[in-house]
Amino acid sequence: MNILNEMLKYVGQTVVVVGIVVFLLRTYFKNLITHFFKRELADYQHNLSLITEEQKFDYQRKLQDFNLYRTQRHESYRVLYKNAITAVKNVKKMGNHQFPNFESMTDDEIFFYLKKEMVDEIDINEALRKYGESEDTSFLKTSLAKAKATVIIKKIEEFENHYRENELYYSKEIIETAKPMIDIFEQLTKILALQSITNSVFDFDINDLGISWIEEELSKVEDNKNELEARLESLKSAIVNELSIGEYESISKDVTN
Repeated sequence: MNILNEMLKYVGQTVVVVGIVVFLLRTYFKNLITHFFKRELADYQHNLSLITEEQKFDYQRKLQDFNLYRTQRHESYRVLYKNAITAVKNVKKMGNHQFPNFESMTDDEIFFYLKKEMVDEIDINEALRKYGESEDTSFLKTSLAKAKATVIIKKIEEFENHYRENELYYSKEIIETAKPMIDIFEQLTKILALQSITNSVFDFDINDLGISWIEEELSKVEDNKNELEARLESLKSAIVNELSIGEYESISKDVTN
């Protein structure tokens, strides 16, 4: 019996020890696993925070770039259309110069008239000098016709220069509408400047010269003017469409990609 009691006592003690060891091991591993997951969770949250901040920064940068692009694009379209209107308006009235009767005007009246119609002081003084030497009013008319043509050509150059400097902002539709206007302006200014000077100064129609290329260019003047008007209207419609809310939403999708 003593042996049996001793064995039972030993077994009981062993079970208790094993139970304690199992409990301690379970608690240790539980704490170890909890610590591990807490550390992993902290690392994950830290990495997620870094990714979120990076994405936020990237989004803000894209949004800032887009807003800058949109602002510059809107301003570019506004100036493009304004320059197109001015250029078309000036080309349409090119050649329709009506000069006063210089023979009946005093020198002071002629001076003030030139001052009002011309910009360059050097050109004004040169015109007055030549007129004073010969009293030939053709010098005055020539200077005025050249001055008016120069102003118109500068307006066209403003349109062309702005277009070429900002072409990267423009859509295919805007380019296909605006770019051909440059060539049409060039064709019209060449023939209309020639016509203006000959009609105003020498008082005859260059059609009467019988030169084939002049006749051909003059025959296209009205069609070219009408095409400029049509392209101006198309340009306006395209710009309004591209600056609408729908176009903004279409472009802004790029920010989120």
